[in-house]
Amino acid sequence: MTRIFRRAAALCAAASLLIPAACGRKPAPAARRYSQPDGLFSFVIPAGWREIRITGNPEPRIELIDVSDSDGLRESASVVFYPKGNPNFPTPKDYLKLHSGPGPQTPRPIAAAGLRGLEFLSQAPTVSSPERGTGQPLENKTVVLPAANGFFALACSAPAGSAACAGTGGFQEILDSFKPGPSSQDRAARREEKEPRH
Repeated sequence: MTRIFRRAAALCAAASLLIPAACGRKPAPAARRYSQPDGLFSFVIPAGWREIRITGNPEPRIELIDVSDSDGLRESASVVFYPKGNPNFPTPKDYLKLHSGPGPQTPRPIAAAGLRGLEFLSQAPTVSSPERGTGQPLENKTVVLPAANGFFALACSAPAGSAACAGTGGFQEILDSFKPGPSSQDRAARREEKEPRH
């Protein structure tokens, strides 16, 4: 009987290399298109990434993390829509004023999703959390894109010195596939129709 159990365990271990789900291991998530529930934006979540559930944020947002590699600090990303007049950052200038500065953080022009926006880099201190990993300082890359009814902020965090935020990796897939949703335009259009023209 013991020999049977050992053989079964060996087969299971071998099968897990070919079929991750066969022995209880979850396969890496496949790439899929995500559409924000209110129709504000959409993009492709890269293969091997999953959503981090965060509650209590007033702005429509999604947080993501790369779970394809469990060693060390992981690459993460966020996509946020800030409507006009929101209490945190009423305008893109307010957002940029807080998040950027002189030197490497100085914003530079960028074109993405058919929009002309700004991109800047920044440094973050060493972090430690069960989901994001431990032990390394972070490099952040943020892209701010305008919308008719506010603006979008797409951000990437990755271990310092990696190429994850430098035009490769999952964040670039998110940026390349990003599309503003019709709601970010429609809401502004409906408000303009209601407001009298001077």
